[in-house]
Amino acid sequence: MQAKSWIMLRVLLNRFHGGAQESLLRSLPDEQAQIVSSQSVDSTEIFPAFTQPSELIHEIHYSWLTPIITQFPHELQSILISSLPDMQKERLSQRFQIELSADPVADSVKKFLTQLIYSKLRHSDVLPLEYLPTSPLKSIASLDKRQLQHLFDYLGLFDLALEIPQIVDKKKLRDIYNCLSTKKQRFLRQCTRQKELVQSQKLNLDAWDGDPKRLNKVLHRRGIIRLGYALSGQHPDLVWHITHTLDTGRAEVLAKHFSQKEIPKVTQALAQQVLNLVHYLQESGTL
Repeated sequence: MQAKSWIMLRVLLNRFHGGAQESLLRSLPDEQAQIVSSQSVDSTEIFPAFTQPSELIHEIHYSWLTPIITQFPHELQSILISSLPDMQKERLSQRFQIELSADPVADSVKKFLTQLIYSKLRHSDVLPLEYLPTSPLKSIASLDKRQLQHLFDYLGLFDLALEIPQIVDKKKLRDIYNCLSTKKQRFLRQCTRQKELVQSQKLNLDAWDGDPKRLNKVLHRRGIIRLGYALSGQHPDLVWHITHTLDTGRAEVLAKHFSQKEIPKVTQALAQQVLNLVHYLQESGTL
């Protein structure tokens, strides 16, 4: 039996026999019963296993669909794009410079084409979020792209906070703070008063030319890297869901810094940092 089947069996046990799993597992060989028991899945919902691609594709950033559309002949690209949700349809029609027909695509055709596109994007073994192992970091996958971008911006401030105390040039300090919103300035001051448990590579602020866009871009990338380290050791399918919410550029940076195994003295500290920050941003109304 495949790993996905064991997980589904565990979900069914959770749903229909929540209080009597051990007695039911006795009917299985010891090795198989142990495999089912070891599945760290607390979901009782069977519906995620049957969710249609037409619903799931809404969660995918359009940049992941570009190389898939490119695989098809030009004369088919228009109807493929027309079958997608509105946001993706708009962005991809601009990307391919295709003027879409005003006539709606028949539901049966749309369903078939969406299934075709999604099958090329997502391997059948990628688990629904609900069936992934229990972890506090699963909540990150519920954030949309805009929220994840805010999270990266603030995570990057931890890197900046490491260097702020070492800057003696008051003008440079003033220029740095002027690049940040009032909320970010307040958060940065909080960070500088805390002990940072994870040291990172220097930002090389001595060479910074004062350009706000350049500084914020560097901090944003550092935030993506921190999340990659924080997710290390998590189920790879959790990372799949998060990266496919992002554009392919950001996703590539995150995936590059994700490790299949937890990074000693780094991952746990950063995971807690991420969770604390999400709570802070939600409480402050930023997320």
